[in-house]
Amino acid sequence: MGYHTVPEAASDIIAQAQGAGQDRPWDDQHFTERIAALQLARLEAAGVKTGPVFHDRGPVCTLALARFLGHPVGPTVRAAVARARADMTGPVFLVELMGFVTATSARRIDLRGAQAFEQVHRDVYRAEDLPLVTVPAASVTDRAALILRGLGG
Repeated sequence: MGYHTVPEAASDIIAQAQGAGQDRPWDDQHFTERIAALQLARLEAAGVKTGPVFHDRGPVCTLALARFLGHPVGPTVRAAVARARADMTGPVFLVELMGFVTATSARRIDLRGAQAFEQVHRDVYRAEDLPLVTVPAASVTDRAALILRGLGG
């Protein structure tokens, strides 16, 4: 649709670590720091100067992941969150679960765990006092329309 996007980073960090023989990279206390570093690099590479940017799991999501995993919040995560806050031009869209999950080698969470993680996201965005718009389970078309309305489009 012509909007700037920053792709999800955690799956790439997981794949890289698993390729190097680390089965559960999320157990490493530096896991979220690596994710935040890749998110910042991808944002820089996108070269976005104006307008909305859609992050597939942005820096505040990485903060939520650190909290969910019980990891320390390191300087790279803090810097990425500060950058996201400074760059923010509109609301954050939290896309709710569809009511099921499909486990992969990178995502070994069940529905109950995913629901708990979704709640941590809500709590972190609220604690950070960020404008949160919930996008309920629906078709991709309906979700996109709700997000565009939320942008004023």
